Amino acid sequence: MKVLSKKRLMRQAGFPRRPPPRGAKAVPEGPPQPKGPLERVYQEIAILKKLDHPNVVKLVEVLDDPSEDHLYMGTLCVGLVKQGAVMEVPTDKPFSEDQARFYFQDLLRGIEYCEFSRPPVILPHSL
Repeated sequence: MKVLSKKRLMRQAGFPRRPPPRGAKAVPEGPPQPKGPLERVYQEIAILKKLDHPNVVKLVEVLDDPSEDHLYMGTLCVGLVKQGAVMEVPTDKPFSEDQARFYFQDLLRGIEYCEFSRPPVILPHSL
């Protein structure tokens, strides 16, 4: 489970805690404003929920209570992890060439799936 602090995200991005503008100046004309850190996290959550591949960690549930500061993201690893959660990678014994090839191919399959399943980029000049 990944836990994100909404306040820390806002602070790291340099966004002050101010209410949105109201009235005639509420919608500024010109180029679109950059998204805030929370909007980017919610966009990432929407994309991660759509991914379904054996080499990509599946996002199962997100718990977001508006009255709380934390955002809880629950993931599901389908497969066998012999030694529990992977927090430290042992470096005392390197992988054999066959093991490294196997893991590298899985990694590339997961990246390839993510690359080809993302939505297309729509550029202004292509409209």
